[in-house]
Amino acid sequence: MKIRYVGSRAGLNPDRDVEIGQVFTVLQVGESYFLAIDEGGAPTTLYEDEVALVNPPLNPPTPGKPEWMGVDARDYFTDTVYASAQTINQRIETRGQIHELRHATPEDFERDDPAYVGRIEIWASSLIGGGPIETAYLLAMNSVGVGDKLFAHFESNPNGTKYVQFRDADGTLLPFSPYYDFNSLTLERAFLRLRRGQRIVCEVTEIKAMTGTCAPASPDTTWTVYDFVTDARIVG
Repeated sequence: MKIRYVGSRAGLNPDRDVEIGQVFTVLQVGESYFLAIDEGGAPTTLYEDEVALVNPPLNPPTPGKPEWMGVDARDYFTDTVYASAQTINQRIETRGQIHELRHATPEDFERDDPAYVGRIEIWASSLIGGGPIETAYLLAMNSVGVGDKLFAHFESNPNGTKYVQFRDADGTLLPFSPYYDFNSLTLERAFLRLRRGQRIVCEVTEIKAMTGTCAPASPDTTWTVYDFVTDARIVG
């Protein structure tokens, strides 16, 4: 993810060695800031109101109504469709199969590609206040377009728990995660298949944008969710 400094904070900190129009590669996205490096590799922190995307995707999605597939985790223990499942992972896998059948095409049943991982949905969300505030998360969401390749990998938090995250082609750690529990399960199993030098690439085939408010608790607080539909495969 590459951003250009447009200078809304110019002059506020004379110690910052940043020029108008200067391009940076983002290393990591915070809620309202970016950790980035310039072309010489020097690190800096830039805020969301002082930068713009260098190459924004064409035809960004128009936000629509939220999508809901009609089940939540409680259904694993009440819906008869999961009656034959012995473990929670089996229930998750069944839910994923049901979901994928809703989107399947005849070509999906003819696919013979051992490197193909599956149809993986990736989500990102941004809370926005009462006004049209451009947060760093939203800028990151808008940096990805159809055809882009996102690279899945494991990150570890301080207590050692591993979780799936995604980087773009520039190496930016994006604030994205697998959309559904069965997407996480599919990726975790694919990681176990990797040999040395291999990685999992998720190519974006569709982007769905959804928006709403936090009414009735906070009707002035709006949210936006992007659902990046991808085809994931093992490469290398």
